[in-house]
Amino acid sequence: MINLIKNIRYFIFIPIFLILYLLLINFSNGILTNLDKLDLVSIATFENYSVAKLINTTYEIIFGSFFALLILSIVFAKLHQKSAYFRDICKFQNIFSAIGILLIFFTYTITETIDVVHFFCLINIAAIFYFFIFNKKKEENNLFKGSPFWLLLFLTICLIIASKDFLFIFHTNQFPVLYIFLPIFIICLFAYKFLNKYFSTEKLFYYSIPIFSLPLLSVIKTEIFLIFNQRNISLHSPQLIWLIGILLILLAIFLLFILKKKFPKPSKTLYNIIVPLFLIGIISWINYTPFFEINSEFFENANPANAIFRSFSYHEIPFVDFLCSHAMSEIFFGYFYVFLNGYSSTADFFIYNFIFQVVWMIILYYFLLKTLGKTPIIFFICFLSPFLILIFSRSLILSLIILMVWYNFFKKPNFINLLIIIFCTILSIFWKFDLGLPCLFILIIFSVTWLILNFSKKTILLYIKAFGIVALFFGILSTIFIIIDYQHFISSFLQAKDYLISNQAHALTEITCNDDKTNFYNHILYPIIIILMLFGLFHYFFTKKINSQNSFLWFSILFLILVYIFNFQRGLVRHSLYEQHDSGTTAYIYLTITLFLLLYLPKSLKTYKNYIFCFSISILPFIFSFPFPKEDKDLCCNFLEKYSNQEENLRYILPKTCRVKNQIEYEKENFHDLKNFFDSNFDKDATFIDFSNTPMLYFNLQRQVPSYFCQYMQNTVSPFLQEENIKNFKKYDIPVVIFSNEPNNWFDNTDGVPNTLRYNIICKYIYQNYEPLTIMNKHSVWIRKNLQDNFKDFEKDTISAYDNKFYYLKKYPYLLGKYDKKQYENIYTISVDDSEKKEIPQNVDFQNSPLIIKVIKSEKTTNARLLSYKNHIGRNVIEFEIQQSKTEINYIIPINANYSWYSGNVDAVAIETYIPLNDNNISISFILK
Repeated sequence: MINLIKNIRYFIFIPIFLILYLLLINFSNGILTNLDKLDLVSIATFENYSVAKLINTTYEIIFGSFFALLILSIVFAKLHQKSAYFRDICKFQNIFSAIGILLIFFTYTITETIDVVHFFCLINIAAIFYFFIFNKKKEENNLFKGSPFWLLLFLTICLIIASKDFLFIFHTNQFPVLYIFLPIFIICLFAYKFLNKYFSTEKLFYYSIPIFSLPLLSVIKTEIFLIFNQRNISLHSPQLIWLIGILLILLAIFLLFILKKKFPKPSKTLYNIIVPLFLIGIISWINYTPFFEINSEFFENANPANAIFRSFSYHEIPFVDFLCSHAMSEIFFGYFYVFLNGYSSTADFFIYNFIFQVVWMIILYYFLLKTLGKTPIIFFICFLSPFLILIFSRSLILSLIILMVWYNFFKKPNFINLLIIIFCTILSIFWKFDLGLPCLFILIIFSVTWLILNFSKKTILLYIKAFGIVALFFGILSTIFIIIDYQHFISSFLQAKDYLISNQAHALTEITCNDDKTNFYNHILYPIIIILMLFGLFHYFFTKKINSQNSFLWFSILFLILVYIFNFQRGLVRHSLYEQHDSGTTAYIYLTITLFLLLYLPKSLKTYKNYIFCFSISILPFIFSFPFPKEDKDLCCNFLEKYSNQEENLRYILPKTCRVKNQIEYEKENFHDLKNFFDSNFDKDATFIDFSNTPMLYFNLQRQVPSYFCQYMQNTVSPFLQEENIKNFKKYDIPVVIFSNEPNNWFDNTDGVPNTLRYNIICKYIYQNYEPLTIMNKHSVWIRKNLQDNFKDFEKDTISAYDNKFYYLKKYPYLLGKYDKKQYENIYTISVDDSEKKEIPQNVDFQNSPLIIKVIKSEKTTNARLLSYKNHIGRNVIEFEIQQSKTEINYIIPINANYSWYSGNVDAVAIETYIPLNDNNISISFILK
């Protein structure tokens, strides 16, 4: 028993993994289903779910697992004590089993698939094969260095991908990965053992580098074929290009063989070249699709679509002529696609979005390599963790580059490194505003701190030189644009600034309303943890514990804490718990906590730091993330799914093919009639005002966006932006307004606020100049008033004219009454009893004046409804809150934002209250013309 306790750390994960794996197989076979009898009826009975089996199985698991673990541990302890051979096996089998435990944990709770665990077991078995083959070469048995095992494992996966391309040439169905993995691995293993007799390990590692481009070749051969196809040039088939690529790989191996004289250590070749190349290839292969299957999402897709359209159809410049909500992050790879394939009027440029997945993973990999060192734990994190998106935020991942640039500057403070930092920070702003804001504040904080700690004439000159060059560069650039078109450039700058500071327009009041522990975590617990970690870092710094081994770890925690602090405001405005994801508030919180644990890890546990890191970043998101991340998948799972999918036969697809799969169906369903309407009745330069919040229509109809913003109306939120937009209308021929979706959807009442109120200035402009025409492609189409007679044959849009809708304004009428200090003249007032219909005078100024409801006294807070009628027929309903008060309160209803009121289609009103008020407590005041 003493030996068991003494040696258990060398093998403890092996028996645990074996037990859990057997349990997984049993549960996957439906152990809790299939009732034996139907004597009791319940919802469990309806679902064929056996509660008795659940209870019995649970106790069997508890007691059976305990005794099995005890027995296996005793057996392993005896073997570990007596057999040096078994001790060698345990060195790497223990870490494999630890990762296997995590995978089983993910399978039970997250990904709901056992294929990844089965595949991992095959890798485990492959490792045992490897050990038996190389059991006499002790220097190669250590899997924590540059072991040939990892070379052979990645080589096997590359050959599996290549086998799919090879078999496709002969139109042969491929075998499942789980069937062909071990045979290919064993073949590679014996081939390596044979070649190892003639070439050193260093040489074999280096000569094999070109082979790891096979997954990338699988993508490149298809894309080259299609790029030439877009130019109406036939290359026969992608498989021909693949064969040429294979020949080039063989040529590259030959050149390495005859040219290379000095070879780096295997571990250096593996981690610095082979793994990054393998990652680039496999992620490209998994995420790449040669054709884009477009969906009917008309809002988010509009940012990149309208940007590409404006750049290549109207030669407009980003930031100067138009602005995307997420800056260049949404359009950069689209530009790259168009550069290679040419521009078309379809959304095919979305195809290259997979490239960012590659960039994201490579940044993640090098950060882990810098943090953990050369350890196989990195492979498992990258390939087998389903929580990577939660741990390494995609929207903030580029900040890790700036982190490493800053660290390099602090190690080597010179002009070039400082200049790189400044330009990287500025580029982060242009890449994505959510990324640029934290990086900008970190630039300010770190620059000031470094200047104070190293205050000297040399440091001041360094700062003046670096910041001066950047200021000069952007100053010259701005001057050029000002000289070209002063008013346009200044207007664009002011509109961008006004949009970026308009948090009030985008905020959600419900953002902290979730009465659960996740709200507590994100808004109380995490900030407290961040503060404590910050104090811990200062303690670490002032006690002078920082050294060359932990300096990057300490600096990374500090940097990520600052990213969290300055990114936290994003989650307080939008994109937080209320929308069922917490990435706006968490940022790198799980990674930061894990790194902090490593920093304060006792010396006795330093050898386990990689285990602790792996378990911590796996368990923290599972415990704290919101919502429960059931749909996340790891890279290995995606690999297995991708391999099982059938590829399309791309032989001889001339002439130029459309790379959007369902383009014709998509057009017919969503905008075919609208496009015909515009093309048949208006010039190519004519466009429209999109008041329906479906800005993708500009791209679909190929009509110019009459705004600085690509996501047009949603971003035109402030009074200044709306007024600037109306001024901008003079530059365009705008005969049409797409006024709303019919029937109305969420985008007509974003966050519950009607578009007619949110964009009230533009709405008034529309009412003054346009009238309802017809309903087309589920959109209400309005026409300019002077063109109404030209379209008499269209079926009349009566929905917009009479507006039989319900509007809930909440506290807005109360706030309007509270802050509106205008003195209205020529007022006509009527007293209203609850639910009593009252006629209104004909000379009411509906277009320019609001309606004032006076409530003399209200004992309780309640809701009231303003009901409108025309010829005794009910029209729309406007509901609002009445506040508890002992004094008179004015509630102002902006009736001119409602078209039926604005156009005078109301001749009677009534008030209903949820709680009856005293007689004569409510009166309505109308402003007469």
